[in-house]
Amino acid sequence: MRNKKRYIAFMMILALSLCAVFVSNAEKNTPFYFSKHFVISEKGLSEDGIEQGGTYEVWFNDKGHYRYEVTSGKFAGDFEVWDGKKLYQYTQIIGDMTIRDLSGSEQKGAVIPHAYFGDSYEKALDKQRRGKLIKQEKRDAKGTRQEFKQEQENGKISYSFTEDGIPLESSLESNGRSLHQLKLELVENISSFDDSKLIVDLSNTPNVTYLK
Repeated sequence: MRNKKRYIAFMMILALSLCAVFVSNAEKNTPFYFSKHFVISEKGLSEDGIEQGGTYEVWFNDKGHYRYEVTSGKFAGDFEVWDGKKLYQYTQIIGDMTIRDLSGSEQKGAVIPHAYFGDSYEKALDKQRRGKLIKQEKRDAKGTRQEFKQEQENGKISYSFTEDGIPLESSLESNGRSLHQLKLELVENISSFDDSKLIVDLSNTPNVTYLK
């Protein structure tokens, strides 16, 4: 039970915090999120049963540089900008801006604003091959939906993706209670990226911290 609580707490921290993530650059194909605009909703329960969550909006250019904004929920007003050299992270509640110099990040991997943009599809396929997840394909007017599930006596984990591997929804349940849910509300192509989204105005930010 203790390990289970730690796992759930880790899921909440990973999913609900505004924090950039590094992913491997080993993938040869262009990441699914390049030159796209996303709206994602997320909700979950903390260890003490308090509901958390919000809505996020992200704009990516054709190089993977992005602007990430929290548009609803407890952390509404927070944002993050990655311009290929520096990562700007603004926390609304305390009016604080952290600037990280990641000019050498190409040696570590790509920078992404949320685990949603990581390699969840590849991991789901790997778990399916190892018998950890059961895969089903469902077809409708919108296309093919790939669903992966793992059901146990007291809980269920499920993921769904488009035919191309874009995450649509994920959920974690325990004893019939939803602990975490992530859902893609909107995705659209960006034909002409607005470069001003990567410009951060520091003139009205009194607290700025520089990190390397």
